[in-house]
Amino acid sequence: MIINKKLVETLQDQINKNELRFYWYITIVYHNKMELDDVRSDNKRFRYVIRKFFRSNIRMWFFNEIHHESVKLKGGYHKHIWMESIPEDCWKTRSNQMDKILMELDPSIMFGINFGDLPTVSQQTDLLDKVIRSFNKSIPNGKDAVKIKLISEDLGGVKGLCVYNTKDNWRHGERIEEVIDWENSDCLDIEPLAKLKNVRQNSIIDFTRHKNLFAGIDRSL
Repeated sequence: MIINKKLVETLQDQINKNELRFYWYITIVYHNKMELDDVRSDNKRFRYVIRKFFRSNIRMWFFNEIHHESVKLKGGYHKHIWMESIPEDCWKTRSNQMDKILMELDPSIMFGINFGDLPTVSQQTDLLDKVIRSFNKSIPNGKDAVKIKLISEDLGGVKGLCVYNTKDNWRHGERIEEVIDWENSDCLDIEPLAKLKNVRQNSIIDFTRHKNLFAGIDRSL
């Protein structure tokens, strides 16, 4: 199936318009087969926990992806998260919870922060991994369950991720509203995406009904 270039362009336009600067690329695979509603609920909690832990309104986008190959998890979901960097001020306004976790990871991180040194990318990665695993018991212990990388040209940059993380739509025919968790993503308008040609035919009809239900004004029930 042909990649929907307009879909990719629309996502990039929204990123530029809202001055989103995605830095982290996070993939989470669950222990058991997860339904879409469960993943959406987990996305909501993920966003809340990260923002509360770092005391910052860090912006992020969520992409839900179906397992197509795994025997155990086939038909269930895993997810990809694009997240902005951790602001420098977060290291100066730390909570007691952050201090505790940093001490558990490596006391030298705290020592460096107190002398004005920011944690390295590797140290920040370890911290994110620990925070993510600590609030979610559906994630297995194996290192492959949580993968945290920097968004770089090696990954094709943001444009490459726009293609890769929407493949369930343009390759497998899933509705774009189910591929992108627009309700828990920051500064993401799903309506122009759902209206695009070559996105699943009745996508915008279902989107409009879902939006009306969400607003409590659906008259078709």
